[in-house]
Amino acid sequence: MRVRRAVSAFGLAGTALALFSVGCSSSSPSARPTPQTVAAPGTTAAASACRGLATGTSTPTKDAATDPLTRAVDRTINVGGVERTYAEFLPARYGATPVPLVIDLHGYQEGNKIHMLHSRLVNTAEKYGFVAVTPQGTGAVPFWNFSGQVSGPDDLGFVGKLIDEAATTWCVDATRIYVTGLSNGALFTSALACRYADKIAAIAPVAGLDRLAGCAPSKPMPVVAFHGTDDAFVGYNGGLGGAASALPGIEELLKGETGLDVKPVEKTLEVWAKSNGCTTGPTTMLVKGIVSKISYGDCKDGAIAELYSAKGGGHVWPGSAFEASISAVTGTPVDDIDANEVMWAFFEQHHR
Repeated sequence: MRVRRAVSAFGLAGTALALFSVGCSSSSPSARPTPQTVAAPGTTAAASACRGLATGTSTPTKDAATDPLTRAVDRTINVGGVERTYAEFLPARYGATPVPLVIDLHGYQEGNKIHMLHSRLVNTAEKYGFVAVTPQGTGAVPFWNFSGQVSGPDDLGFVGKLIDEAATTWCVDATRIYVTGLSNGALFTSALACRYADKIAAIAPVAGLDRLAGCAPSKPMPVVAFHGTDDAFVGYNGGLGGAASALPGIEELLKGETGLDVKPVEKTLEVWAKSNGCTTGPTTMLVKGIVSKISYGDCKDGAIAELYSAKGGGHVWPGSAFEASISAVTGTPVDDIDANEVMWAFFEQHHR
């Protein structure tokens, strides 16, 4: 059985494809904006040359008059002889002072342009002044080779290279690089945390917190995750839900994956907490409506682990206005919290 004109379990497709026209603008790499040449008040010459590190907490500003999404630009990067693409968003305040970088990973079949409509992380980037990068997977059905199978695309290398080149590509603070993603992108986020714990300051998987076999991060990794208890695709209580089996090409993808064993999300959070050396928790508190927060604290290097659990929530990005249009496939939206605001507040607490 195949999904027709609908949303994929690990992301969006079908009817959402009509929305491509309002996605990213495109320009050549030579048109890349450069940091402002005038240093912000109080900065040094080193900072103005983007050699210093940002300090302090960013202050919210009003969104630009135009939709921030229209200012995103398509870029390419060569990874092992293969041209890979990503969308780059620079906030209006982007300038001489290094800012954080957030990498946002799309879901299975969704693609980065639909995902940008879905997560709207560019709006959050504009509000708080960080650089947002949304990479594109490969294949006719875009996906992430999250376990790094040899026969698949080198997606781990792709994002790793983006991280390595961040200092020369953008005016960013290398101690404040964060990763988030939806579903297949969340599983990939989890894998990146295992591989690049020395480069990533914190992660925020949405509907897909995982811990692959053999995961051995070099440092504790702060984690904030989001998951609906009625997720029909990536099961809250473990395994891939029945809806996942209907995805086009999913069997071919999964038969090559190694180390994939989707355990109950609360158990996975516990594994991350133990890895982070947390000594207290889990504690559960009601946040609002159907959303509760499960958390572990007193962790090594302050690497706390948190899960925002939405009772009855579907395979969704909490707070996304896009969810209402696709709820027939992805399930009950979660509007009691805004995942973007929650994850950014979490990221702000954690520097590498």
